[in-house]
Amino acid sequence: MATIVSTLYNNGGQPIPTCMVCDGPGIREITRKSNRNGNAGRFYYKCQDCNRFINFDDDRGWNPQNPICCCGIPSRRQITGRKKVPGKLHFVCRFGSCDFFGWERNAEGSQMVVPETLIGGLAGLKII
Repeated sequence: MATIVSTLYNNGGQPIPTCMVCDGPGIREITRKSNRNGNAGRFYYKCQDCNRFINFDDDRGWNPQNPICCCGIPSRRQITGRKKVPGKLHFVCRFGSCDFFGWERNAEGSQMVVPETLIGGLAGLKII
C-alpha cells in the first residue's frame, strides 16, 4: 500500500506532495482566471522538477463514499478538460500519491458526462 511520504511542509503544516514520476517536490500554483473547467483561481501542486500536475490543494470532489484509491483513502471526483473528451467524470488519488484512475459510470454502466452549463454550479458545490 502506498503512503504519502514527505519531509517538506507548507505554511499550514501540511505535507507538500511529491511527484510520482520523478519524486520531485511540489510547488503550489494557482489556476488562471480564464480556466473554463470550473477551476479558475484554484490552488494546485505541480512538480518543481518535471512540471507535471500533482494534485489540487483543496477538498473539492472529495467524498468519503468515493472509490478507494491505491493509497487506501477515498478518491477525488474530477471532470475531464476540454482538450480530449470534455465533461467526463472520473476519480483520481486525492493527494496525487498513486496512479489510481477510474471513470464514473451510472447504474447502466454508461460514462457519466456533465453538460458544460452545469460545471460551474457543481464546482461551486465542491462536487467536482
